[in-house]
Amino acid sequence: LGFEFQEANNLCPWALNNNKIQKKELFFFNSSSYLDEDKKKLWHVEIDTKDIEFVTKPFSPKEKVLLEISIKTILKVLDLLKEFGKEQIAFKEWFAAINKEFSENCEKTQAFESIEDALLVLPSKNWKPRFSPQVTIQHPLEHTIPLYFSLFGFKITSETLFFKRSLPLLDLFLEFYNKQNFLKAKEILKKYNDKVNGLIFIHAATLLKMTPEYDEKEDSEFLQDTFEFLRDFNQADAKMCLELMSRRPFSSMLKEIRVENYKDLFHTSMKLNKDFMELYEVPFLFYKANYAEQFFDEETGNPKSLRNLLNFFKEDFVKENEDVLNSLLSQGVVSTAMLRNIKPEYDKKNIVSTINNNEYYQEIINSVENPKKRGVINLEAPIVEEVDYLHDALSPPWFLEENDAMGYFREENDIKEKSYGEALIEVRCIKNVGLYFLEKMELDSGKTGDFLTNITDDTINEAFKLFDFLFEFGNKEDIMNFMLGLIQLTSTN
Repeated sequence: LGFEFQEANNLCPWALNNNKIQKKELFFFNSSSYLDEDKKKLWHVEIDTKDIEFVTKPFSPKEKVLLEISIKTILKVLDLLKEFGKEQIAFKEWFAAINKEFSENCEKTQAFESIEDALLVLPSKNWKPRFSPQVTIQHPLEHTIPLYFSLFGFKITSETLFFKRSLPLLDLFLEFYNKQNFLKAKEILKKYNDKVNGLIFIHAATLLKMTPEYDEKEDSEFLQDTFEFLRDFNQADAKMCLELMSRRPFSSMLKEIRVENYKDLFHTSMKLNKDFMELYEVPFLFYKANYAEQFFDEETGNPKSLRNLLNFFKEDFVKENEDVLNSLLSQGVVSTAMLRNIKPEYDKKNIVSTINNNEYYQEIINSVENPKKRGVINLEAPIVEEVDYLHDALSPPWFLEENDAMGYFREENDIKEKSYGEALIEVRCIKNVGLYFLEKMELDSGKTGDFLTNITDDTINEAFKLFDFLFEFGNKEDIMNFMLGLIQLTSTN
C-alpha cells in the first residue's frame, strides 16, 4: 500500500508549464534516526502541475511502523511551512527548516537545485493544507472485485454504479437470482473471486471510463472538451477520467496467471452485462475515446508549439475548428479527435482508420494475449506510424508516449513483491470510501467524500484503518459479506 498526498492549494503556480520539474523528486525523507535496520526512503516531495505532492514508499504488512513515521513526518513538514507565518516562502527556506528539525533524515536531490529559489505561494497566512489523496494497492487478482466493492460499499453511488457496469456475467447472475435459482446464482458470485474475472473487471472498467457517454458527439465538441480539460485541470490524457487505474499492463498480468483465450473469455463475460454493452455501448463507442498527448521542448521544458501541424489535418476540419486547434497546438497538444481527421497522406498505412471504428476496441482486447503493435505520432516526419510493442494496447493507449502509460508500470516485480499479488491498482477516488468500510473499521460515517483529505491527527488513524483493512482482507467472512452486499446492490432499482 502506497500513498500520494497532493496538497490541493496550487502552491506552485509558476511550475505548471515547465515539464523539466514536473514529477521529479526534490527531496526525500529516510528512516535513519528511527530504526536500527537499513536506512529506507519513506517519502519524497515532487511537483504535480501546480501542487506539491508527498509520495510514500509502498508499505508491506510488516511495515506499519514505517507508515506511522511517514504520516507523522509529512504532517510535521507541513506544520513547518505554516509556521513561517507568511504567504511566500522559498523552497530553500522550507528545506532549511525541515533540515533543522530532521537533520539526519532529509536529503535534497539534484533536481532541488533548479527550484530552490522558487516560491511556495500560500493562499493566506492562515492557510490550512488539504490533501487530494490517491493510494496504490498491490493485491491478488482474485481479490479485485470483492475488494473494491467492499471499499466503496453496497449503496448506490457513482463509484458502485460504475463497478456494477463493469462486472462480468452480471446479467446471468441476476437471471438466476430473480428466478430464485440461488445455487446457480451463488456459483456466479464465487466466480467473482477468481483471477480471470478480476482481470476482466479492471480491464472493462478502464474501457468503460474512457468511452464517451454520447454517440452523437462530434469531433469539434471533443476538441472543446480537451481545451477545457487542459484549462481547468491541466491534464488531457487518458488517465484523468479513471477511478481505478492499473499500473501494470493487462498483458503482463494475463501472462502471470497463464490463461489462454482471453479475448473469448472477455467477450463472453461482458456480453452478459447490458449496461456495458447496450447502455454505454462500449464496444461500439470506444473508438471515440477522447484523450491527448502534450509534447514539451526538451531544452526549456515548456510546451512545444505544434502549430506547424495545421496542414496535417483535413481542410474542412481546420476551417471549422481553427481557433481551438491553434490554441491546443500552440500548447503542444495532439488529441485523438485531431488524429481522426488527418489527411490520408500522413497516414500511409491506414493506422488512424483503426480509431475511426470499433477496430480499436477489438485491437485492445486482442492485444492483451497477443501484443504486437501500437500507433505512434512521429513529429519529425510528421506522420502517424506503426511500431512493434511488447504490451497491450492500453498500456499506454495508442498515440500516447510510453512514459505516459496508465501510471508508472514495472516490467518485472521481484520475488518478494510478487507474493503480494499480480494487480497494482491506483485508486484515484479513495476519498469516497463507502459506509461498509467506514462502519467495519469503526470510522465516522461522515468521512465519505472526505477520507484522507483533512490534514489532522485523524489522518494517521484513517491511514492505519485502510492499512489494516487491506492486509486483513480476503477471508471467508469478507467474501461472504461481499456476496450479500452485491445482492443488495444489484437488486436495488
